[in-house]
Amino acid sequence: MKIQKYIAVAAAAIASLAGAHAATLEGDEIFGTLNTPGVGFNIFDPAFTSPDPISAVVGAGPEFTVNDTGVEILADFTGDMLDISVEVLSDQIIGISALEYFFDDLDFGPGLQIVGFDVLSNNFPGMPLITTTANSITVSFNEYDVVGLELRSFSGQFIVSEVPLPAALPLFLAGLAGMGFAGRLRHQSAR
Repeated sequence: MKIQKYIAVAAAAIASLAGAHAATLEGDEIFGTLNTPGVGFNIFDPAFTSPDPISAVVGAGPEFTVNDTGVEILADFTGDMLDISVEVLSDQIIGISALEYFFDDLDFGPGLQIVGFDVLSNNFPGMPLITTTANSITVSFNEYDVVGLELRSFSGQFIVSEVPLPAALPLFLAGLAGMGFAGRLRHQSAR
């Protein structure tokens, strides 16, 4: 009966290490930059002076916004989704340079990492180049022409996975439980 208790404790320990977590960025502080060729600063910077990323806390509404010179640019994180939009508010704007969004420090929860990104909708000309790391994403759009007033949008979902347990961890825990069981048997037989 006691061996079953040790096995149950070891199984519970392994299960707790691999527990499921909801993939969300809500409440997380993230960092973002928006660059375009020939501009030496982060377009998300309200002062338009620094090339450094700015921070935002993920919550209700867009985390990163630019509303200047007849163009409104939004980047919004909700749960495991990213929405980007560029709205041209002036018919005086003829073209838009290439845009590169970079978001870093995306922490979806304990033991979770980004392993990919699924594009759900895109009405920018062509498909953007998307690269991800365990905690960041870069979305790059090529140059495109603007004719009058228009709204371009992009939406996608992060693919998040648990960081795999080291292969030896379950064996280590089983061995540890076995040693504890053997020590207990030896202690009981010595009485």
